[in-house]
Amino acid sequence: MLTAIRFVISLLLHTFDDIASYSSFVQEKLIVVASYYPVPNNHILSNTISWLFYQLYPGYWWSMRVPILLVSTIGTIGWFLGLLRLTNFRIAAIATGLFSFLELSLFYAAEGRGYALIFVCCSLGFFCSFSLAKSQAKHTVCWLGLLVVGILGLYAVPTFAYFLVAAYSWLGWQLCRKGESSRLISFALVGAATVLGAVLLYTPVLLVSGPRALVHNKFVQPLAMARFFKELPTYLFRVEGALLGESHNGVLASFHVGSFAAGLVVIGFLLLVYAARTGRLAEYQTKRVLSVGMASLWFLLVPYLLMIAQRVQAPDRAFLFKAAFMFVLVGIELDWLLHQYRAMGRRLPIVLGCGAGLWASVQLGQLYKSNQLRFSYASNAHAAAQWLLDQQPGPILSHSPGYITSTTQFFIVKQRPASALRIDETPRQGVRYRYLINPTSAGLHAEQTHLPSLHLPKTENAEAVTIVSLW
Repeated sequence: MLTAIRFVISLLLHTFDDIASYSSFVQEKLIVVASYYPVPNNHILSNTISWLFYQLYPGYWWSMRVPILLVSTIGTIGWFLGLLRLTNFRIAAIATGLFSFLELSLFYAAEGRGYALIFVCCSLGFFCSFSLAKSQAKHTVCWLGLLVVGILGLYAVPTFAYFLVAAYSWLGWQLCRKGESSRLISFALVGAATVLGAVLLYTPVLLVSGPRALVHNKFVQPLAMARFFKELPTYLFRVEGALLGESHNGVLASFHVGSFAAGLVVIGFLLLVYAARTGRLAEYQTKRVLSVGMASLWFLLVPYLLMIAQRVQAPDRAFLFKAAFMFVLVGIELDWLLHQYRAMGRRLPIVLGCGAGLWASVQLGQLYKSNQLRFSYASNAHAAAQWLLDQQPGPILSHSPGYITSTTQFFIVKQRPASALRIDETPRQGVRYRYLINPTSAGLHAEQTHLPSLHLPKTENAEAVTIVSLW
């Protein structure tokens, strides 16, 4: 069912970021994908995979959606199996199910921006670091796995560094706590090799687009210290709420349910830690809480240390991986609670089923509501493209915002691949434009008002679009 839902979302969503990636990178040569970084939209690993699929079959859905659907499906299965090995079926099912139906998770499991790749890398990185910290034996495969996912994760989206800070700090702490100083050499070598490998992969970008394009974009610009700490509580309140199901524009937005729930989950888990350390839990529960649970709490909280050191307000999606660890804590708490109330008997599956259905329904409703703007833009762009294709062909000039222009051009090519229609955002010298895409009809000459035109009025979710014939 989850795969079917992701499939439907992939068919319905037409986002500007994906369209820009498809038009600017996936349809170009591989050297463009690997070196051209005009905006942070070029998530190179994701675009490279899409480029490879495009070589097999040149189509938008095939190259932009199929890879991410495959990755997200593999990631979901792998996360469940890994948790099943470390915990039990109930915890693994709860944690995986809640995360998979989270609004942000549903969106990025169907939209090819690289965050599904990040989740796969985080999952493998977590299991590798957990195995390395738990065992006295040398696990060459785990060290190699941590190295590979570190390099690929940073190449997918640089914000993977937030996960690596948590992974390496936790592993380093565990090795030091156990007095395994000899393994710290491997720890340091793998960490250094990860940084070196990522730099090597980014070398084409550094040489062609320059370091500034990569490390000085608007998403990583540090704020003034006074402003950063003044806004930090509000920022944390918003991000943690989003990672526990609260949407900025969705069903739960006005109630801040997610933000309070996140706090309750952490407090509830700390109470379980206290119970475990004072001998009030069964032995298997104590082991689970103090191993998998404490590791998940570390991966949930420590990434903020790097963000605070940077003084940046990273977008919610950069911390999406943290939600997976939050839901591991939820799974552990619910498993303990259900163990305490086993007397519920036959009613237990009904209660769990109703709860899961409510969670999935709310998150799907929020996904739809939050993306109404995208649906409206796509609908307007589709109508504009169809109108232009139905007219006499001629040069087109756009004075509308870039996302309207790009999306309209995308639908022109999608509906008629052989069409020679191209939209210019800046006038070319010597070209007599036949059509003008404008936000409104204002500023047009009186003699133009009787010529063929298309006017899409402004709505709550989309700006107005007017296309007129100039001659």
